[in-house]
Amino acid sequence: MTDPIAIRRIHDLLLKNNVGYRVPFDTFPGPEYTVNFRDSNGDVLVIWLGHDWLGGAELRPRQGDNRIRRGSQEERTMLLALLGVSSP
Repeated sequence: MTDPIAIRRIHDLLLKNNVGYRVPFDTFPGPEYTVNFRDSNGDVLVIWLGHDWLGGAELRPRQGDNRIRRGSQEERTMLLALLGVSSP
């Protein structure tokens, strides 16, 4: 995906819901989707989307902790639509 408007919409949705994350004490569950956000210098952010959870990590300007939180079905549906994919 290279469309700046689509990327901005995804960014805005993630920013709006940027609450309730925690650093897990164990291994993440297996995601259905992994989305990497890149710029000309490489990866900036990665998000993992599971059936009822959302995780991610900031990769630059500094490496952040992997974080996870519960996600709503509405948020999942919106994010998948913005990414242009369907749920398996």
